Amino acid sequence: MITETIQKIIDPRLPQKFKNLIFDLQNKKITMQEFDYQCALWALESLDDYRVHPLPTRPFELDEYYRKKSQNPSYKISEGFWQQFHIREYLDNINTIRNLNSANLFWLKRFLSYIPDSDLLSKTKFQEKINGFEIEVNENPEKFAKRAGTQ
Repeated sequence: MITETIQKIIDPRLPQKFKNLIFDLQNKKITMQEFDYQCALWALESLDDYRVHPLPTRPFELDEYYRKKSQNPSYKISEGFWQQFHIREYLDNINTIRNLNSANLFWLKRFLSYIPDSDLLSKTKFQEKINGFEIEVNENPEKFAKRAGTQ
């Protein structure tokens, strides 16, 4: 009964591997710890997909606005400026990319925590990827979403 209910609520677009893991967890064939570990190993298969995405190029008009604003802090611009499609699109895209980069780093760290100490090779691969992200965070913090409570 429960198995049928779970099968009905699991998104059919999910990969079969994930459905199998959910089924095994639900049927107590694996523990939650083993489920997490298997998910981490699965993520390891596509580790190259976890990368720092570059920010889009800032529109010229926005560069000009920031230049004028830095020279004169009281510089104002019309509200219509911010409603231009390419300005809004840039601002939306930059926020999306920052959130994606931050989420990728979050999940890499989470997956690393699921790897047992005995699996040194997997731990090393995740740690190397995390190190690359953290170098980017330090060198290009604008590529990452600001965390709550930080400036």
